[in-house]
Formats: sequence, C-alpha cells, structure tokens
Amino acid sequence: MQLGLSYAMTAAAILPSGFAPTDLDPLALFDPSDLSTLFQDAAGVVPVTADGDPVRRVLDKSGNGNHLVAQSDAARPVYRSSGGLHWLEFDRVDDYLEVAIPGTPNHTAVMAARPLEATGVNESLWSFDAVSRDYQVEAGGADKFYGRANSSGMGLSGFLNDVVDRLGVDFVEAIRLDLDGGTAAMIIDGAVVSQLSDYTVGLHPDQTLRIAANRAATNPCGMRMHAFAIFDAALTGAELADVTTWFGAKQGRML
Repeated sequence: MQLGLSYAMTAAAILPSGFAPTDLDPLALFDPSDLSTLFQDAAGVVPVTADGDPVRRVLDKSGNGNHLVAQSDAARPVYRSSGGLHWLEFDRVDDYLEVAIPGTPNHTAVMAARPLEATGVNESLWSFDAVSRDYQVEAGGADKFYGRANSSGMGLSGFLNDVVDRLGVDFVEAIRLDLDGGTAAMIIDGAVVSQLSDYTVGLHPDQTLRIAANRAATNPCGMRMHAFAIFDAALTGAELADVTTWFGAKQGRML
C-alpha cells in the first residue's frame, strides 16, 4: 500500500498541472491503467478485472472509436499490474493487437514500452501497414533492441536509428513526421536520437496499426506497453514534452 501511495504522489508531482494527452486531441489513446477500457473478448462483454487476465479488446480513450482487437484468443496479450503500475505484456509467440486507422501526413506516435526479448530484426513495437507509405518501429539486431524506424514509400533516404540497446529497459519513444517541414524524427525520453530531412510523401490515408507485430503481422515482439497514442499532427517540442512526462509517469519514471 505504501508503494502505491508513493508512486501516486510522485506521478502527480511530476505531471504538467492538469495535463492529459486528450488535451491535444489524439487520433487514438490507449491506457492499460484504465481497466474500464480492457476486455477479455472481442465483443467487449467480458471485462478484465485482475492481473494475469488476457486482453482481446482495448478501447480507444480519444473518443474516435479506434479500438484495438486481437485477431484470436491465442493472440491476446496479458494485463499486468504491480506496484501501482499497469501494462499489457506481449509474448514473442503470437500476441498482437490491431485496428484499421487513418494515416495523416503530419503524425506523431508515442509509446511507453519495454522490449523483453529480441532475436532479430523486424520484431516491432508498433507498425503502420498500408503496403506502401507506412513504417514500423523494429529491433535492429539479434539479442538487443537497437530500435529503428523502417519506412516504405515516404521519400526517406534511410532508417531512423537508435544506437542504444534498450532491451529490458523502460523508455518513451516517439516517431514524429512533419510533412510541412520535410522532417522525420525518432525521439526517446524527450531527446531526438535520429532525424532525416527528406520526408516528402505523407503516410497513406488507409493504415492498419499493429501493436507488437510488424507490417506483415509477423515477428511478434516480446514487450510491455504502458501507454500508446497517435496524433494527427507533428507535435511541438512543448507538446511532446508534456506527453512524454505523462507517459513516463505510467512507467513510474520522472522525465
């Protein structure tokens, strides 16, 4: 009880006063700490109530109806709760969630994550799939998680690359696509770790978002997800800082 109280007070102290990601009108927002959004079945009838329950449906808290669903019972991640923290845990066998969602030329996606296992490339924290003009955030090496954003058809001359092995480490990662400015950036814990200046073709408008799977719905990633959001804008530095702080608090970290 004392641990949970300590965490709550710390999180309240570090969060921007009165801020929530919904203030920025996200396209989608998923927060496993809100049990009212988690269900064990695809229809959303059987609620998740306890640590260890499987999760087949996750409601979108943005109000836009972009609810995540596992394609089978076998593909369900598990709800976990410990020490005042909450997350979805995905195995490396067959767990992933997906939803059809619009792609927008200006775009920011943010995840509070921890990769647990990685044996090769293409094991993705998340992906957007439209055959072309899409991307995935994937492991870049065996037994490590050097994250990289691998894009298709958007004009980028290479990968957005992280050079730090983050396997088994909590972090908040953002991909920001700014078609107006022509830039694509990978931002981790509030710091730009990679940026390209040749983003010339916007995301395809018809995407499938997958959590813990790549664009082909294969190579599932063993990982934790504490929160995930998508914005149909290239967030400003100040906006992204607020989101990053809020997401970090979901992991029990002060950012």
